[in-house]
Amino acid sequence: WFWWAVAEAAAEGTGNRAPNRAAQVATAVSETPRDSTWAQIPNAWYELTPEDLDVGEDRGVCGINSLTVTSKASACRLRIAFPQGRRAVCSGWIIGTDTVGTAGHCIYNKEAGGYARQIYVDCGEEDACEASDDTYNAVKWVTTEGWIENGHTEGCSRFSNDGAVIKVDRTFRRRDVLTVEPYSCERNIDFTVTGYPGSTGQECSSYTSCVQKTASGSIMCPSSILNGCGLLSSSTLDGCAGMSGSALINSSSKKVVGIYAAQRMGFICANYYAFLTEGPSEEGVDIWDLQDALE
Repeated sequence: WFWWAVAEAAAEGTGNRAPNRAAQVATAVSETPRDSTWAQIPNAWYELTPEDLDVGEDRGVCGINSLTVTSKASACRLRIAFPQGRRAVCSGWIIGTDTVGTAGHCIYNKEAGGYARQIYVDCGEEDACEASDDTYNAVKWVTTEGWIENGHTEGCSRFSNDGAVIKVDRTFRRRDVLTVEPYSCERNIDFTVTGYPGSTGQECSSYTSCVQKTASGSIMCPSSILNGCGLLSSSTLDGCAGMSGSALINSSSKKVVGIYAAQRMGFICANYYAFLTEGPSEEGVDIWDLQDALE
């Protein structure tokens, strides 16, 4: 089951890029229609119900740590409307002065009409429902070719390219930009995930997608890249619906190395992350290509 959530990552300080990288992004970038006007959609419009979430039965918290309240300026909540009426809440992270990283399934859903129609981005607050000064309108968004081609298929491998970048209408007021780096397997390293969980199920019933939460835990290495799936996994990092797109941050380097993509596939209680990669690859997300596509 995938989660409506978003991730945080940044383009600054990421080192040299591989020359002549093969483009991984989709050929089409979605933009706000020029002839449309933005109407402020109230938070109540995004109240979560089982029908709206469309993530199957509630999966609840899946990990050994409790989620704690935080107020990280780099974390964002996404409010999303799709062409066929479906609405969603995700999480994300500030990757540039006016760009946010998140999961591909947060902004592109083939069954819901393709690219999202409207996206609001609420950043840097403990309570996103009170973030009126830090609410931004998305003007462009793009995901990977891999997600567009395979996101609607069965199997865990569809999440391996589950990444996206969103450009907003102005510079972030609180610019706590996260840096990103390709994932490399390291032992005895803790990770954190920060997002805005929301759920209607018993275990997450108090999570309304308003309050920012952070979990910490470990990723088993080297067996954490699932055979045939191209994903990282963890059974110690908590997560709930609404946290899709959150940044997986290496607690040692303080850099984003992955994107929260899915949870509890099959009968295994674990959270899954698309890892960041640079250059041509069938697995992982080249976040640098996605940023270039929005220039």
